[in-house]
Amino acid sequence: MAVVVFSAGGHVSADDVNIHASKEFVRWSHPTSGYSIEHPIDWQPHAQAARTNIGSDNGLVAAGRGFRTIYGVIIAIVDDPLATSPDRTLEASSRAVVDGILKRNGHLSLTSPLAADAPLAGAPAFRAVAGGTSPVTGHAERAEVICRTYDGSQLLYVIFACPDARCGELAATFGRMRQSLQVNAAAR
Repeated sequence: MAVVVFSAGGHVSADDVNIHASKEFVRWSHPTSGYSIEHPIDWQPHAQAARTNIGSDNGLVAAGRGFRTIYGVIIAIVDDPLATSPDRTLEASSRAVVDGILKRNGHLSLTSPLAADAPLAGAPAFRAVAGGTSPVTGHAERAEVICRTYDGSQLLYVIFACPDARCGELAATFGRMRQSLQVNAAAR
């Protein structure tokens, strides 16, 4: 399962982060994982294996194992932790993925429990929201996690992350990105 860390050490004031997202979007396709998404033209995708971080230069912080997110989007394909369970459900698998994300990001806890959500890229989805104090900014941050099946043994999840007090500035951007996501697992 991919390691997800939302913020890096040290403190940057959330008020000092110049959140920006162009209203002009471009479509980007992952080179090997069969998904594509539209993103603001002034944001950059950074793919590592089946995981992609998308954000602006001041929204993503380079780290030893990829990027840490102050604001932006993470898309990842992970092995379904319950793939071999005979009574597996999307809800149970999504809960296991969200629990893993929370375990790796100890500063986060659920603020909105896992629940069925609108389809993601044409497939049933489950959504949870987590929040906590960012180790980077020292302020509240929010992470919306949405999971859907990818293939018979994997899930695709999307995380929309932002400083909690400033999420409204990114609502339209995140909404458009969510609606633009296309998944074709057979294209791998």
